[in-house]
Amino acid sequence: MQDVALLQWQIAMGADEAVMDEITNHTQTKDVALSTQTNVGESVRTTSPVEAVSQAKSGAEACKNLSELEEAVADFSALSIKKTANSTIFLQGNKESRVVVITDLPNSEDDMFGDILTGAEGRLWDQASAYVGINRQNSCIIPTVFWRTPGNRRPTENEVQTCLPFLKKALCFIVPEHIIFLGSGGYNALLSKKETIAKLSGREEDINSVLFSNNLKNKGKITRSIVLQHPATLLKKPEKKAEFWQNLLKIENIVKNN
Repeated sequence: MQDVALLQWQIAMGADEAVMDEITNHTQTKDVALSTQTNVGESVRTTSPVEAVSQAKSGAEACKNLSELEEAVADFSALSIKKTANSTIFLQGNKESRVVVITDLPNSEDDMFGDILTGAEGRLWDQASAYVGINRQNSCIIPTVFWRTPGNRRPTENEVQTCLPFLKKALCFIVPEHIIFLGSGGYNALLSKKETIAKLSGREEDINSVLFSNNLKNKGKITRSIVLQHPATLLKKPEKKAEFWQNLLKIENIVKNN
């Protein structure tokens, strides 16, 4: 009779369709679900931000070449964003190039295709960089963060700092003569700054002393860098294209003169 009374009450409340073959006691189900969640929560241990950075530093330090570094990044699991991403995107292009392009992080299209700078922003970069003699065959592209964030949100400081040891190690192995920063994220991460792209755009620096102070392979060589607006910004703010092209011509000069 209790089930009949419950059914009559549901009809009175407006329920007019059965969605399951059997009546479900949702109050009982809720208790079981809560119990299950509690047990799962007790068995799952998340990595703290400090632990994640520590694991990244030790993992990068142990690598003796780029192949080992790529494997270490592929196996790294201390960041939760890796679990929500489809692809790990690290070194793309020519890993022996003297030109390295450092961009911010993969977006949803990059994540789907397993490549960096895809879609409209990628086409814009390919067309612009080709004008000054740079393409994906003679440059290496590295994102500052190697996994797409949920909803393409801005990466957290911990996510950036956790990826940073791998990025630094990659640069020590490649020893580029030129670094092109697309956006402010990579520049700020590598040089421990917090500057806006409005202030950084067009800035040229010799940064080998910052990156390679303990790397004998780079002794006597100069690594020049320049910061550009990210292509995604140009798509949203076409008025920035003139400034972008002026700075792009600086790249043509420094590449030809070195």
